[in-house]
Amino acid sequence: MIPQPPRENLDTAPASDDRIIRMIGPKCIRLHHEDWMWAEIRCPDSAQQLVFDFSHESEMRLQDQKNLAAQFLYVMRTARLMRPYPFHLNLCGLLPGTNQYAFMEQAFGIETPGSSVKTLADIPWTISPNHYTVDFPLNDLSKPVIYLSPNAPRCFEPGEWDHTAVYVIGAVVDKSVRRPVTLAKARRADALLEERYQATKELLGVSRMKSYQCEFFPTVRTSETL
Repeated sequence: MIPQPPRENLDTAPASDDRIIRMIGPKCIRLHHEDWMWAEIRCPDSAQQLVFDFSHESEMRLQDQKNLAAQFLYVMRTARLMRPYPFHLNLCGLLPGTNQYAFMEQAFGIETPGSSVKTLADIPWTISPNHYTVDFPLNDLSKPVIYLSPNAPRCFEPGEWDHTAVYVIGAVVDKSVRRPVTLAKARRADALLEERYQATKELLGVSRMKSYQCEFFPTVRTSETL
């Protein structure tokens, strides 16, 4: 019988003489960073207000409303990647009980078993049933309201980005809409109109807003443009 070497005390013997035990894993660091980012997104005072106007539901087909809800997954993903401060998102005119509200719940997995998100209010944004002119009065000269529309009469110019302004984006998927609905809504509300994407005529998203900030301030660090 071959003699067995004596067993070391596993409670006291090191696993290896040249191994450094990782006490803080990347998952812990990522969770800490994610908690910080969610706190920043939730705080309306830490970033500029970006408003989505949900008063266009009657202009869209059901398929377009589902598409809009799916696009907001990309909006939230882009907002989380913004450094150091993301936009604070305001969803104005999103009414509970409507088709658009139900599609938003479906897109964000509200009814999915085991989901930690129980309601849309758990997501770090502000949902208001009011029209955006109620939550952001147009007569407040210290915080102008600017509606971004592909049919606006003028475009952004370099250096025109206003850090104190409230920018409004029409929450509409206009594949079947041939009328300038965002332009009409803004004119009826008497909001200022700006356009920066006339060539593409596409839905303006958060990532494009961020790129405009960097374009208008090419010599300024991204952290200083918010």
